[in-house]
Amino acid sequence: MAILLAKEGCKLSLSGLTLSKLNETKRLIKVATGIDDNVHCMQLDVCDKERIKEVAAESERVLGDVNIIINNAGVVQGKLFHEMSEMKAS
Repeated sequence: MAILLAKEGCKLSLSGLTLSKLNETKRLIKVATGIDDNVHCMQLDVCDKERIKEVAAESERVLGDVNIIINNAGVVQGKLFHEMSEMKAS
């Protein structure tokens, strides 16, 4: 999905647990599009609320306003969203 969005000219803030995997995606974007200065990669554990805030602020600082958020990470609690509590990073 990131490569398709990059081909459409989107700026991408990629975050995940493994920075090396994110950087590999950035490399693939450069191969596909010829550019990668529109891609910013940051390590993030979605269980760390403070880090989420830091990553969001850094993304906005580096890339500007956010138009779309695609979240493909999470923690399964087996509850409805409004019944969930905040989980702590382990």
